Amino acid sequence: MVGFMSSPWKNSKSIQGGNYEARISIPDCILSDLKWWSKNVWFLSDVLRREFFSLSFDSDSSLTGWGAVSGEEEISGCWPTEDRQLHINVLELKAIMLALQHFAKKLKHVNVLVRSDNKTAIACVNRQGTVRSSHLLELSSQIWKWCEIHDIFIRATYISSSENFRADRASRQYPLESEWSLSQNYFDLVTHHLGLPEIDLFASSITTKCSTFVSWVPETKAVAIDAFTISWSNLKFYAFPPFPLLLRTLRKIEDDQASGIVIAPKWPSQPWYPLYMSLLSSQLIILGPHANLLYSPFSAQNHPLSNSLVLMAGWLSAKHSN
Repeated sequence: MVGFMSSPWKNSKSIQGGNYEARISIPDCILSDLKWWSKNVWFLSDVLRREFFSLSFDSDSSLTGWGAVSGEEEISGCWPTEDRQLHINVLELKAIMLALQHFAKKLKHVNVLVRSDNKTAIACVNRQGTVRSSHLLELSSQIWKWCEIHDIFIRATYISSSENFRADRASRQYPLESEWSLSQNYFDLVTHHLGLPEIDLFASSITTKCSTFVSWVPETKAVAIDAFTISWSNLKFYAFPPFPLLLRTLRKIEDDQASGIVIAPKWPSQPWYPLYMSLLSSQLIILGPHANLLYSPFSAQNHPLSNSLVLMAGWLSAKHSN
């Protein structure tokens, strides 16, 4: 409670001209905390929590993404552009919150142990906040309020960086320089002619064009990992696969008798090109060349070849081909 209530008061001395006897107004954020304590203090157990943890996980963050590991399960995510400007301590605490919400989303009435190699994040969790950073204080509050809703007691402890290698590796596995996305204007053009897809088969939480997506690494928001391991037969999909995977993508459409939007470069000499054209069941939409054709959601920069690259989009259907 001290952590949550300290930040709004830290400037009260200067506000009152240094007069500690002056009357001050209680901020709404503190009033809400006081109301919570007045309602709940009589129901809190005075018995210390037993050091038995139903769930434990390791978490870590880099400046590009975050990762967490619990047993054999591994999860990760990439930071959006605005988050990559944050201090690493903030990112480490955000990683703990995201990992907790993933691993403990179905749990109630349990103790959870998180291991981190960031001592600031550990202190914020165990002390339920800090007076040194309003951002860390807000994140700490979010973590504990989420735990309160699920009746979860969370404790954080230290793990060395050398022991935390799995979570660290997961936080750094995004090849940001190779993640390119069709610009929104061109995507809107495609969907205007071909309709809105329901799932993006080759995406991350940052690059996805649909609310539902499949990633190539474990992500909290992804519905599946590795599009080639699921059936496409009943999906209304959008696919912009890496160019080396185009032939495999087209064969998957054939095998699953699937149909959806596929983006590909207009390269008639490639071995997959005849198969693409044979599966085409709509008009062929030519995209580019244009400087804004492709961009990186991570760097907010356009692809260096956008001025010369020509893409094509079409609704491909193995059902149509048969």
